[in-house]
Order: sequence, then structure tokens, then C-alpha cells
Amino acid sequence: TGYDLNKLYVGSLGTLGVIVEATFKLIPLPQEERTLLAPFPSWAAAQEATATVAKLPFVPRSLELMDRRALAPLRASPAEVTLLVGLEGRRVAVARMVSEVSKAIRGHGASQIDDFQGAQSAALWQAVADLPWRLDNAPFMSLRASLLPSALGQALEAMSSLPLSAFEPGVMVGPGYGGLRLVCYPSAGETNLAEEARRLAASFHQRVQALGGYAVVESCPPEVKQGLDVWGDVPGGLEVMRRLKAELDPMGTLNPGRYVGGL
Repeated sequence: TGYDLNKLYVGSLGTLGVIVEATFKLIPLPQEERTLLAPFPSWAAAQEATATVAKLPFVPRSLELMDRRALAPLRASPAEVTLLVGLEGRRVAVARMVSEVSKAIRGHGASQIDDFQGAQSAALWQAVADLPWRLDNAPFMSLRASLLPSALGQALEAMSSLPLSAFEPGVMVGPGYGGLRLVCYPSAGETNLAEEARRLAASFHQRVQALGGYAVVESCPPEVKQGLDVWGDVPGGLEVMRRLKAELDPMGTLNPGRYVGGL
């Protein structure tokens, strides 16, 4: 009973409290974990295959679309876009899911399907999650957007009009939840990266907001943050956030300045 404080703390980035004790509910690991990688010649073909997979009578653990540049730190691929489908559960069930997913994506032009199993599958998804913060070959900047899944196609089209001359961009899309990441690697010989990165981040925010989404700068060097609010436009409800901050952290000692609006 009382206030639902877990929803208040989740995502507050340490500005409202400090964890001093944690209790976890554990569930057994799945008997089988497999990931299918399927290359496609275009975003349109990959999106059609993803839509077909989403209509199957089971829910994949994870779905991700990655273009050639985004996938490059994980593995080389000549394909324009690669679809990653994560599956887990009992062995018999996973075998059936692999068969149905393979059949569905072959129907959209995937001639080759790579199958990662067990530890290989887990390591692949860990590498996908870590991509914006890799210690080796890290992108100069990572931009993240949250949109309605139905707006992802428009968002991909909008990416082509961004000021990207200083960067080699890689695109990652989470079609199941409307996530989009733009990982930016420096172009050869480019020197004015901080200024170009700020200009790119501002354009990214504008295009995502025009589609009804929300965008943040996920990672970048400290010099890029000078004169740039990584959270973009301050959302509604900032005054309520300030009052909560003052109530829970009256001395302003908990991660000051880390959150939206300098909270």
C-alpha cells in the first residue's frame, strides 16, 4: 500500500535515492537459447520479414534490425540490413520456433540464416546491448529515440536527411517496442567533431519530435555536452519533478545535474 515508489525511482539515474539493499526474484534459465541472423538487401524487405515474425503465434524474446555499419563491430556482413531474432524456452518449443521463424523470413528473401546457440547467442545479445558503450571501437556518439512502432518507417526515412557528413552512421531498430539508435563513427580526416555532433543531435531531436517521439543523446564525449542538453527539450511536468527532488533530496547531494532540466 502507499505510493508506487518503484516507478518513481526507475529511470531517475540516482537523483532520488541510493540502493542500500536489494531483493531479487529469480526464475530458471531457459533450457535452450538460440538467435537467428538473416541478411536482407533493403530496409523494406527486412521490415516486412519482421512484421511476419511478429504475427507468429509466439513472442520472440528479442527482435533487432541492424544495418551494415552498426553490425560491423560484431561481425562483417555485406547485407544492407540484418534481422536478429532471439528465441528461448524448452528445447522442443525452441526447435519449433526456429523452424517457423526460418520459414517466415525466407519468404521475404533471406537466402542465408545463421543460427547461434547457447553461450554464442547470449554473447551476441550482450554485444548488441553494449554497442553504444564499447571500450574498443566505440562510436563517437550514440543517439536513441523512442517512438510508436508504426512510426519507425518514417523515422528511418528521416535519418537520410540528417547532417551526417562528419560521421559514418549505423542504425539499429527495435521494431517490437519502437526503439531506434543512431551510432555515429567519425569519418576519416574529420576534425570538427564536437560541433558537428551537436548539430547532428539537435537535428535528430527535431525529426524524432516531429514524429511524436522522444530522443536523447545516449553517449558522447564530455566536450560535446558543452552547450548541448542531452535530454533535448524539457518535457511537461518539470515543476513536479523539482518538487519531488526537493522533497526526497533536500540537500541536493544525489547525482546533482544528472537528470532532465539539471535535476
